[in-house]
Amino acid sequence: MATLAERVRLRRAWHLTEQQAASTFGLTSATARSWEPEPYDDDKGGEPPARRS
Repeated sequence: MATLAERVRLRRAWHLTEQQAASTFGLTSATARSWEPEPYDDDKGGEPPARRS
């Protein structure tokens, strides 16, 4: 089974929407959406969250 990072990488490499990725992997759109990191809000100040490798 692909890791979270691998699923996100594949979705982006294949230019799939979250809905298309969900259909491709046999999941719900909410599950595919949960793979994505939360967007960083620069207006809050501070440092962006550390990237996971």
